[in-house]
Formats: sequence, structure tokens, C-alpha cells
Amino acid sequence: MVKKGIDFMHIMGIQKSKSNTYIINLIYEMVQKLNNYVILDTCQRVEIYIDQHQSITPISGTYNISCKFDVYHHLFKITSSLLAPIIGETEIQGQVKNAYKKAIDSGTITESLHDLFQKALYVGKKIRRESNISSGALSYAGLIFNHIKDNYNKIDRLKIGLIGYGQLSKDFIFLAKKNNLNLTFLVTRSIDKIDKSLNKCEVISSRNLLSLSDKLMDVDIVISATSDPNFVITLDDIPKNKSLLLFDLASPEDIDPAVQLISNIKLINLKKIMGQKKTNSSQRYDEIKKVERIIKDEIIKLSKTLCKCSSNLLEKNKFKVKEGKQ
Repeated sequence: MVKKGIDFMHIMGIQKSKSNTYIINLIYEMVQKLNNYVILDTCQRVEIYIDQHQSITPISGTYNISCKFDVYHHLFKITSSLLAPIIGETEIQGQVKNAYKKAIDSGTITESLHDLFQKALYVGKKIRRESNISSGALSYAGLIFNHIKDNYNKIDRLKIGLIGYGQLSKDFIFLAKKNNLNLTFLVTRSIDKIDKSLNKCEVISSRNLLSLSDKLMDVDIVISATSDPNFVITLDDIPKNKSLLLFDLASPEDIDPAVQLISNIKLINLKKIMGQKKTNSSQRYDEIKKVERIIKDEIIKLSKTLCKCSSNLLEKNKFKVKEGKQ
């Protein structure tokens, strides 16, 4: 149910960090006294969007936005991922949508907040449709996945082996589950720390593994990222007459570079992946001005219906935030 609000809107927020935990708790305590609000809680920030005058207690250390014009502009920038740690990341759109839905379910949404979040979600979709701000992966797991997707027609039929169970492997496992990829084996030292959902993947202790050659015979792709100072895949491990795509994301290298001299073996090393990441990052940053123009155009369309202070700010093209930085 959407309640009728008043002609007022306010944001109180703070960046997430261990040192800000106390302040974040104070914000949540204040929320208990409110009736009209939306809580946006992401991995980077906590923000309360408020549509009522009463019970807003100033909290030192937070940033506050009170002009309706600035509230719209701020949420548009968040939803378009311009304020994200990784420019162009797509998760924020879902986080904003979930915050909006939760407010609807809890009965704290008002007409004004409903309009704000509907328009922000619309702008976020428009930006991703009309710009390349989210094109090209930036995470190592995403870059590897895109490389596989671009070079194979039926990726769900591929057999993939993982060596090492660090963050990269965990991120790739997440993508593999999401896209129904076939993880055949995982070689690691820490078997006891393996996610139980990997029950269809053979988990092998690197301490007990004498040779990888038999395992490499059963897969099409291997992704290796360990802290081992020595090569974990050598020339002797490569099966004869076997096509393999190898990703070596370790430093120092996990895979002997000489293996790429073998016919049907393709090796993608950390340097190549980092080069692609740099290219993708540069392309995203090149899109920032285009995204800002889209946001400005949408704000101009809304300016006639927003608060009176918006007209002056629109002419000056200045967007200020009180009490702290975003």
C-alpha cells in the first residue's frame, strides 16, 4: 500500500566501515521512530530516505540531503552506479529495487518515495540501455567467464577444472552456478573449507596429488590461481593430443609458459587478463559524461514538479550535500 506523503524529502546516510558501526546503529535506532521511509543498505553505504518532518534527529558524522532536487539527483547517480566502487557495476540496480520493494511490503512507502524510486529505477535502466557504462567485465572471474563465452558456443557442455580456492575461484564458482557450467574438479590445500554446494565437483587435496595429467585429460578448461612458488602445471602434465584452454592468474606463475608451444594448448596469463581489465575500465570511464548528461536531462524533465529550490540549483548546475561527503 502506498501512503500519501507530504511535500518533503530527506536523505541521511553514511559510508560503511568498521569505524562507522556505532553511527549506523544510531541511524537504525532513529528509523524505529519513523513511519515514512525507505532504507537503502548496500555493501558500501546505509541511507535512509525519509518523507516526514517529525523524528529526524541530527546524527553527527552522517551526510544529509534535504532539497528534493538533490535527493532525486543523488539516487539517480547511485542507481546508475556512478557512486559505486566499481563504475558501471549492475548489482546496485537490484539493491535499490529490493529496498523499494521492502518499503512497499512494510507499509512505509509514500507517494513521493514511490515516485522517487520508480523514476530512479527507470533512469538506471535507461542508462544501461543507452550507454556502455556496464559493458566489459572488471573482475577476474568475470573476464575469464566472458572469454569462455566469447570463444565457445555451448559453454554448458564444457568441463572446467579449478586449481586453488582463493577469492578468484570462489567468484568463478558463483558465476559457474549461475550459468550452469560444469565444474569437474577443484584442487586445493584446504578441503575442509570447501563450499558444500560443490558436491558435484571432485575436490582433490593438492598435498596428495602427484600428477595432474589424468585430471587434465578429463577437462576442456583449467583456471589456476594459487600462491605456490613453483609451477603447478608443467610440460609433463599436458596430455598428448588434447586441446586445452588454460588460465593462469597466479603471481608468480602457476603454469609453465612453455606449454603454449604445444599444439592445441592456449594459455591466457595474468598479464593478458589485466590488460583486458584496463581496457574495459577505460571504456567505462569514457561513458561517465554521457551518463551524467542522461541524468541531467531526466532532472530537467522533473524540475517543474520538484521543490522550489530546484530551479535555482538547475541554473547554477550545482548539487550540494550538507554535513559531510558522499
